[in-house]
Amino acid sequence: MMLIAVHPLWESEQGQCVRANAGSARQRNRLYSETRLAPLTFLEIFTLFASGIAIFGLIVGLFSIWNGRMTRREITAVIRETHEATTQLIRETRESTAQLIRETQQLIAQEAQATRQLIREIHEATRPILERITEILARIEERVRRGI
Repeated sequence: MMLIAVHPLWESEQGQCVRANAGSARQRNRLYSETRLAPLTFLEIFTLFASGIAIFGLIVGLFSIWNGRMTRREITAVIRETHEATTQLIRETRESTAQLIRETQQLIAQEAQATRQLIREIHEATRPILERITEILARIEERVRRGI
């Protein structure tokens, strides 16, 4: 079985190899009509196949390098944005926490003051009652001593 493929060299009917792009368009058309395709040898087919693989490998290799660099660049940008957003969030959280602590301490101080004032008022309001109870208990104690 003989393989026929497009080849840059054409074999003329006289048996000589002629370049396919030689001469004017009219000469090439005449030459194509007078020539037949030269069969490719195993070495030529292997060379074409190896060349195709090499070109494919070059394209894939260059693309993978480019893709790796772009991926690294994008990941770096995402990491940087995430870091900045996280830092900003932590800063805002610390500020709001400090503000809440200050407000809570103020409320605790106000409530402590209000509680002290309330205790004073209750103590002052109940002082006459406590004094009266103390007097009654003293009388009861005195009666118990006297035996009545």
